[in-house]
This record gives sequence, structure tokens and C-alpha cells, in this order.
Amino acid sequence: MDCIPMNPDPFIRSIHDSRRSTILEKFPTLDNNTRIPLFFGRYLFNRPEKFYSREIFNQAIQVYSDFFNKYQDDLLNFLRNESREMNLANRNLSEINLLPIHDIKLPDDQIELINFCDYFILPNYLRLIEGVYRIVINPIVAFVQLEKNNPILYLELNGRLENLNKKFSDFCPFSNIIRNGIAHGGVIYGNNNVTFIDKKGNEEDYLIGQFIAEFDDLLDFCNAMMLAYLTFYYSNHIILKNNRTLLPSSFLFEEIKEELSAPGWEVRGCIESEIYKKESQLNIYIGDSILSQIRFLFYLIGTIKGVYKFTPFFGKEYSRYFFSFSSKYYPKGFAAVNKTKIQISEKEGFDDTSIIINAIEFPLIHHKNNIFFRLLGRMVIIFNGVISNISIILENQRVINDGFAMEPRSGQIFRYRLGVTIKLSLVIKPNGKDLETIIRKEFRKLINESIKYGRNLTPIYCIEKYLPVSLIHINVMSEDFRERKLKSSGLIPELICTIEQYRKKPEKKNVDIVTGIPEIIGDVRIVWNNRSGYPKTKQ
Repeated sequence: MDCIPMNPDPFIRSIHDSRRSTILEKFPTLDNNTRIPLFFGRYLFNRPEKFYSREIFNQAIQVYSDFFNKYQDDLLNFLRNESREMNLANRNLSEINLLPIHDIKLPDDQIELINFCDYFILPNYLRLIEGVYRIVINPIVAFVQLEKNNPILYLELNGRLENLNKKFSDFCPFSNIIRNGIAHGGVIYGNNNVTFIDKKGNEEDYLIGQFIAEFDDLLDFCNAMMLAYLTFYYSNHIILKNNRTLLPSSFLFEEIKEELSAPGWEVRGCIESEIYKKESQLNIYIGDSILSQIRFLFYLIGTIKGVYKFTPFFGKEYSRYFFSFSSKYYPKGFAAVNKTKIQISEKEGFDDTSIIINAIEFPLIHHKNNIFFRLLGRMVIIFNGVISNISIILENQRVINDGFAMEPRSGQIFRYRLGVTIKLSLVIKPNGKDLETIIRKEFRKLINESIKYGRNLTPIYCIEKYLPVSLIHINVMSEDFRERKLKSSGLIPELICTIEQYRKKPEKKNVDIVTGIPEIIGDVRIVWNNRSGYPKTKQ
């Protein structure tokens, strides 16, 4: 099963293989003998998941390891009993991660900032605590109870916090006054601040931006805890599976979406249901922008094969699969697949395609099949595959040639008289090379890439896109952060230096980093942040 390709599109399979290699490189403790799930990739490539707390992740992994080594049977029983709760936690966390509120700059207008906090941050802060945090800390609480020679007991949230506070205070990342204030309506906004009041009259006051940073920290904590759970599971996958300790179904659904989607074919979601005779059914919702019927059937048959092979791997069995199609070009359709017919056809020795076709029941498919659509479909498949692979190949080749990777972030471009000023953050991954050497030798390349990125921030009809650059200001970062943190990061250790180039004589120069170490190379001014530990050598 582990070696069987899932996605029917060979171009997408090659991308998945590349992603799995990256995942295994980042998380080397994962069991390489099993199929590495693609959902680990969201903690490497997706925002805000990639901002998970490294410190909490490492501590949680250590607790899981100690729990497993000391109380293996208790842990296995506990995880089996917690499966439903963990399923809910993962669904809540995934839905919060998908909200478009994380990697954005905060509004400058105060009323807009209050509305953003009130409509998006407050309810999701409470949902994180009640729907995610309360569950993901349960294994840590259970371990503490066993360490005290106590049985594992269900505790209310306050009881769990009391158990954690003494030995694992880092696992208590929020204030109860904030939680109770939100839950009971004790929230008052002031002049750029927010006050939380609990039922006992206790108060805590925060700047609105400071409270939003508290929300971000809580989300990073929850993502780290979920990642630790998954890493522990797939590092000990064989033992856990042999003891009937399986992942909740929401992870299966996420992996189906990751594995079986392709350009023009999106697995939008999955829902479990029961049909007549209380047989289990998996409803799979597909969104497509495919014209050709042949291409449509190619992806449908490939998806049915993938789901059929996937579900037992996650310990799930369904009697029937029901596909609902929402097409960009055709009316809605559906098709049902009988698992029993698949098994009978397998025993009779049919080939894979015939097996699936024989198992499809009551199909309502509106896609047409003519020569034009067939040719167009083939062209689209080739185009999408080439573009997807070429972009990865070019990016990898660029990293090989340059010896480092860079990503422009949090940029802004604005007009000043007859020129424009571009300001942005540039995240650099040195890939083994010396970061200081990269900055000194490649600063022209960094400047040119930043200008290109800055100009792309404006539409084609804006004059700022074409005016000459008067000033380019770059904050060079060693780590990526949310847009709102990059905009006002302060002198954090991850800020390596600033790079400035005045292409016109300025009327007023920017202020350098406090305690910064300036270095001038031609017409470029580099100011090193002393708190970053750079520069290690002086020029």
C-alpha cells in the first residue's frame, strides 16, 4: 500500500514525492516505512501553520516520548478514548487556520481595528480555548496525573490548568480572565485598548494590537500541540496501529484532499453518513473545471481508486462512496460507488479501470465528449503539469545556483514626488551558507528582487509601477513571521540587518537601527542589528 501511487495525474505525483522528501527531511523521526502523509506539509508551507511554536513542539514531543516509554498501555488506551475529542479539535483548528485573518496587516483606522478584533479575534480566541486547547493538552494532563500516582481522570479546564501550572507552566498560554471576559460579555473597548472583566470583577487591560498578538501566540501553541501529536503518531505508527489506536477521521479527509486534488479537480471535503441498513457511506464533494468527459472520468476513476486504498490505511471502512460534482461549466452531478462490487470484481481478476466502472451506480454526469474538448483537455493536462513541475525545478535550480532561498514579504510601495519608495521584509534561508557572506556579496541581487516584488504590488494601471525608485529599504530576516508582526517587529534577534539604497539624493534620511552597526558598500548602506549576533566579522 505504501508504494502505490494515489493521485492519477503523474505530474502531481512527482510534486507529492518532492514534498514528502522535504517533510521527511524536516521531521526525521517520522517512520519512513509507512506512507508519509502530505498534511505534514501545511506546517512547512502554509500560513499560519508554519508559525507553530518550536519550543512548545519540542516540549510536547518529549512529554509524549516519556509517556510512551513509562506508561505505554495507559497512553494507548487514552488516545483511543480521546479519538472523538481529537477529531473535533482538529476540525476546529483547521477551520480557524483557514480564516483570512492571520497573515494580514492590522487596520490603521481605530474603528476598523476594533471591528476586526470584535468580529474575528474574540470569537476565535474563545473557540481556540474551548474547542482546541482544552483537548490538545489532555495527554499532557494525563501524564502529570500518572506521574503523581493518580488515575487518569476527566477534569474541567481549571483543573487541567492547575495540574499543568506546577511542572509545565509553558502549557498554560492564556489568561482565564480573558477567557471568562469573552465568554460572559465582559469586554470593553477604549482608546486603542481593550479591557476584560470576569464574573468576580477581576480586570485585565491590553492594547488591541497586544491582545491580537496573544491570539496569535495561542494559535501557534495549538498548532504546535497538534503537530506534536501527529509527529508522535507517525514516529510510532506500527505499534499504535497494531494496538488499534488510529487517527481520527478528520485527518483521513484532509489527506484525501491533499493527495487526490489536481489542477481542475478539487476534493472540497468529505462527510461520513449512514444509509439504509445502517451501512456506512463516505460523501466526497468534488469541484471541477473540466470540459472533456474522458478527462473527467480519468480523474473520477483515479479518485475512487485512491479513496478505496486510502480508507483501510487509516483504519476506516465504508460500504459505499458517494461523489457529488460541482462543475464550473456543467450542471451539478453525482455518482455512487459500491465497495462490495469492487471486491467482487477484484476476485474475478478484472483490470483496475473495469473494476471501478463496474462498481459505479446511478451516475449523473453531464460532461460532454467531443474531439475539441478531448484535445483541449490533453493540452490543459500537459500545460498544468509542465507549469507545476517547471516552477519547482526552476526554484530548486535557483537555490542550487544561488546557494540560498529568499522570499519577499510585507511590502509596500508609495509615491513621493517623481519617484517611489519601496519598503519590505526579505526572509533569507541560507541553506548551509554563511548568511553574512550572502548579504555582503549578493546585496545587489537582494535589492533587484525586492524592487521587482515591490512593483508587482501595484496594478498595471497605477503610475507607481513605472516611476523610478528613489529609495529601497529592506529588513533582512532569518525567520518568517505574520505580516502584522513583520510590519512592526522591532529589534528582534531574527532581524539581521537593514539594507538601504538611495537612488536620488534624499531630503531626509531614515533613522538607523538603535545600537546598529553601519557598513557602507558603494551606494548601499547596510546596518547590522547587534541583537542578531551579526556581523560576526568586520569589514
